[in-house]
Formats: sequence, C-alpha cells, structure tokens
Amino acid sequence: MAKNDGKNYSVARNAQYTRSHVGNMERHNERKNEVYQNKDVDLSRSELNIVFKKSDDGYLSTFDKMCEDGTITTKGLRANATIIDEMLCDVNSSYFETHGGYDFAKEFFTNAYEFAVNEIGGEEYILSAVMHADERNAALSEKLGKDVYHYHLHVVYVPVVQKEVKWSKRCKDKSLVGTVKEVITQVSHSKKWASKKVADEDGSTHLEKSYSLLQDRYFSFMQQCGYTDIERGEKGSTEQNLSVTEFKVHQEELRLQENMQKVSKSKSELEKVVKKKANIKAIDTIETKPAMIDKSKIVVDKTEFDDIKILAQKQIAGEKKERKLLQANERLTQENQTLKRENLAQKNELSQFKSITNRLKEEQQKIKLQELEKFQDIVMKFLDKTGLRSAFEQFRKSFSRQRNEVDR
Repeated sequence: MAKNDGKNYSVARNAQYTRSHVGNMERHNERKNEVYQNKDVDLSRSELNIVFKKSDDGYLSTFDKMCEDGTITTKGLRANATIIDEMLCDVNSSYFETHGGYDFAKEFFTNAYEFAVNEIGGEEYILSAVMHADERNAALSEKLGKDVYHYHLHVVYVPVVQKEVKWSKRCKDKSLVGTVKEVITQVSHSKKWASKKVADEDGSTHLEKSYSLLQDRYFSFMQQCGYTDIERGEKGSTEQNLSVTEFKVHQEELRLQENMQKVSKSKSELEKVVKKKANIKAIDTIETKPAMIDKSKIVVDKTEFDDIKILAQKQIAGEKKERKLLQANERLTQENQTLKRENLAQKNELSQFKSITNRLKEEQQKIKLQELEKFQDIVMKFLDKTGLRSAFEQFRKSFSRQRNEVDR
C-alpha cells in the first residue's frame, strides 16, 4: 500500500521464491485458505477478484511440466535456487476510490497486466495473474465511514533469459567453433534482474538497481496508458525497500498509534463531562423557602430557578455524552487489543521470514566454501599429477613475501 500523504504513487515490486516457499504464496494468491491471519481479507468478495491468467494445476506442477516440455531449462541452477518470481503492481486505495472504485481498478490493472507480460517476456512464462478485490483497507474504511477495498495485482511467473549456447572446441567442424549452436530459455532470477549500467547527464555511467528501473518503466507505461495523475514511487522510500510483510507491520503500527491518540482524546472529553457533573452539585447550595399558603411547596428565586433548569438540561446532555464516550472508549480499547494481536502476529511472521533469509544466506556461504574447497582439491591433484606441486608452492611463498613487503 502506498503511503497516505495525498499523492498517488505507482508501485511495482518483485519478490523471489525457492521451491520450498512457493506454497504459502500460492495459497494466499489463489485464496485456497479457509481462514486468513490478515483479518482484512473478506472471502465473501473473492468472487470479485479478476483472473487474468488462471493456474489450473498449481504453480510448481506447471513449472515442472514446462521443464519436461523443454519450454524452459534449469540447467546450471543450484538445488535451492530461485525458480519463481512474483510481480506486485499497486497504487494507494484512495486513488481507486476517488475514480470509481472496482470498475476503474479493473481497467487500470488490465493495463498493468499488459505491462507485466512485456516485462516478463511473454504470457507463456506466467503461471498466474489475479487482481485482488477482497482485501479491505481498514484505515481508509474507518476514515470514510464505509468499506473501502485495496485493489492490487499479483503476477506469478518464471524468471527466464535467452542464453546462447556456442559450439565448443570439441566440435569436429572447426569452422563452427564459437558460433551459436542453439538458444535456450534458461531459468535465472539473478540474470533477469541484474543491475544495469545507466548513463548520467555528464556522460559517465553508474549501476542502477534493476527494481528501480522497473519502477521507472512501470510509471512511464501507465502514464502512456492515460493515468497521468499518478506519481512514480519514491526512490529509496520505505515502500520501495520494505517487503510486503514489513510494510503491513509499519502501516498497522501507524494505525495503532492513531487509535491510541483517539483513546487519549476520548478520556480527556470524559474528564470534562465529569467536571461538569461536579458543577451540577452546586444545586445543593441554592437557598429554598417554604410557601406561605401551602407548606408542602417551596419558593425559589426566579434567577436561581432558571439556573436549575439550565443545570438540569446540561446534566441530561452530559449523561448522554458520557454514555457515548464510554461506549466509544470501550470500542477503541477492544480495537486496540485486536490491533496489538494482529501487529504481534505480523511481527512474528516477519521475524520468521528474516530467520529463513539468514539461514539461506548461511547455506549459500557454506555451498560457496565447499565449492572452493573442491576446486582447490582438483587444482592440487592436477599439480601433483603434472609434477608442478613443488614449483607452485615455491611461487606461492614468493608471492606471499612480496605482498607482505608491499603491506609494510
């Protein structure tokens, strides 16, 4: 969700998944769960979700079939490599609400899907594409006093690049060596989203992150489609750098803080009402006299009688306001408790994601170290076999001495 500062930011995010992490994402996107931790998912509206490309057999089954058919190849990929990506196209909820809601969102994301197809390299590599229309924006709904839904597009796809395979020196026809033997469609997230060199105004070049360039292209494409009242997602912004889960946690914390301020204001107003009630006790100080004819009645000064009427009216109004404030205070307190529970659950989820990411990084480092050790072992065996081991050791010692001298 884009931040609520009155501007309509266009956002295109890209997430990556290994085989073991595809399942959770698929169950969320395809609404396969019966219960969701995100209480804003309204399954009664799921039939309004727009499917641009349906997943019939499941993400992994379709992926494996593409490999079997030769549509794609995983040659060269590690066992725990990224095999599936997800592109999320988004704009803040209020943008759609002010432009007609559901129908406008459907038209907007039809164009966004066309952008995604171009970016991905063809619809044949897309596993699923769905616009969600069943996630309620709680903060905006509360602000406007009606249900408002956050429309956004999920596009799940296989990240591929076209790789040229060339004839090697082993080829019998030496005239073919170095020429293109075949072009294969290789699964590779890292090559698909590699940073690119971009020319500056002064002619120099610098590396630009691929996701930043994706934002540029998404914004430009949607502008050309006629959506000129949107703005590019801010470079380096919280929304750009945080994951979806992190951003939801951030938004819930802001909402919780806002609710706490409402509770504080409610308590302050309640205290004012209590003080007014204390003033009403001044009625006890009004002097009364028995009537001359009927001793069961009393005589009160007209000015004081008018004061009594005003105080009685204030008392009635104050009691009504007090009841409303107490009810509002109780409702806000309950809502705060719910928000705290949801916020804690999302933080736990984020903590799990970070833990998994750290473990993956550790595994990657271990694999790299093992590969280096294997390579070193192969080199040493080669040196032993060729009788160059002793010469290599002498060269290494000499090189180490020279480097130490330079360091000194």
